[in-house]
Amino acid sequence: EEEEEEGGDATFQELLEGTVAAELIGGEPLVVLPADSTVGDVMGALTDNTILSTPLANKETNKFTGVVDVRDVAAFLVRVVREVGPNPEAVVERVVRSPVSHVTGLASSTILRPLPPSASVLAVLELMVHKGVRRLPLVHTNGQVMGVLTQSDLVRFVARHVESLGDLTTLPVRTCIEWGCVLTVPESSPALEAFSLIVEKNVGGVAVLGTEGQLVDNISVSDLRALGAGLEH
Repeated sequence: EEEEEEGGDATFQELLEGTVAAELIGGEPLVVLPADSTVGDVMGALTDNTILSTPLANKETNKFTGVVDVRDVAAFLVRVVREVGPNPEAVVERVVRSPVSHVTGLASSTILRPLPPSASVLAVLELMVHKGVRRLPLVHTNGQVMGVLTQSDLVRFVARHVESLGDLTTLPVRTCIEWGCVLTVPESSPALEAFSLIVEKNVGGVAVLGTEGQLVDNISVSDLRALGAGLEH
């Protein structure tokens, strides 16, 4: 039985090593914004295209310059609110008009880590797991952006090759969880408080509790896109 388990693991590792990252990119249109965009431009693009991040490129050369993520915008929004105070008009004015260079890299999990399209899926997986990166831009040697590889792309890849996992498919969910303190917010809390907690703790989401401490919902990083619609109005 132990030999079969090792064989299953080896097969999956060979699959990860032998598959290049470019093969995981879907057929969705690539959204790339000019490096001189404003934060308002970014939030509009993220909201309109239902995405969580977008590469930035030099307007003249079209070469990759960085990545901006909805977490970066959330971190910037939290900072502005703390500096300006509870003045919605002043906050919105400052946020939407600020250059995107003011927000890139504010969230620790979005620090620039581009990879070539020829990188192995194993290299992508190791970078995401050990460095806490959620999305990775794939950039050609000439500086042109090919796409953005996400954790969801990796999950879909594993699902397509689940037979290669061997005995790993029988592991209970509890063995895959990093146990620790569950972050929560009361349902009466302002959304900004939840977003701030997500950014500061670098987590995917927080639990929302009712008046009696019961779980009623959750708010996650994908909900941060709602900021875009709010800023537009």
